[in-house]
Amino acid sequence: MQLEMTRLTPVRPNLIHRSYGDWLAASPHGACISLGVTGATESEARINFEAAVARWFEIIRDTDL
Repeated sequence: MQLEMTRLTPVRPNLIHRSYGDWLAASPHGACISLGVTGATESEARINFEAAVARWFEIIRDTDL
């Protein structure tokens, strides 16, 4: 069976400026997927987060259940 997924709202990350100088983009509490990524800048962290979420949805979509 092929899993069909429809994302009703985008997952927007919480962005945290870390003491190391980079940024952490993490899923908000209660999101449909929990993950976190880093980036050298706030913008890079946001882009990396969006790419990671998109990739996870591709993996889930392509999984036979």
